[in-house]
Amino acid sequence: MPLKDAVELPESGLSPPKACKMKRPNSGSESSASASNLPELARQLNRQHPLMKLAESIDWSYFDEEFGRALSPAGGRPPIPTRLMVGLHYLKGLYDESDKSVVSKWIENPYWQYFCGEETF
Repeated sequence: MPLKDAVELPESGLSPPKACKMKRPNSGSESSASASNLPELARQLNRQHPLMKLAESIDWSYFDEEFGRALSPAGGRPPIPTRLMVGLHYLKGLYDESDKSVVSKWIENPYWQYFCGEETF
């Protein structure tokens, strides 16, 4: 069974929360972007997958700016990347998962990992 058939998406679609800023669409086509510029993980996945499209449409730097004020690398363990934190919370809500189950499923799902900013599987 193809992976895209195994992924169940909610009927409401994959729209980000209202507070999330979206990127402006590029004037050029997606095919104009060189595949060699993509992270290794992205080159291995179906770029038409809904989570791939959603990940590309979100302005992740917005979250870095907003949460960067609250996070400080001074002293102690460094914080996890903002995109990972936001991505896991989004997937948790989207698929109605618990903290533990979203992490368990994230480990096994390359689309979830790409959504959260990973570059390799």
